[in-house]
Amino acid sequence: MDRVENGNGDWQSWRRYVIEALAAIKSDQEELQRSITKISVELAVLKVKAGFWGSVAGVLVGGTAILIDYFIRK
Repeated sequence: MDRVENGNGDWQSWRRYVIEALAAIKSDQEELQRSITKISVELAVLKVKAGFWGSVAGVLVGGTAILIDYFIRK
């Protein structure tokens, strides 16, 4: 106990340091959580766009094949 109280700093200094460090960690964790949420939303948007453009490409390829088949048989 004497070592903590009479060492390189008293307990109150270390307590303040620990509390400040925990506050900084909490702040960083909250920022990371916001970033993860933003990335998740952006990923969902990209998945919808990819599905849409994949459907458009499928319709174009299928429509082209149908038209080619129609004109070849005519």
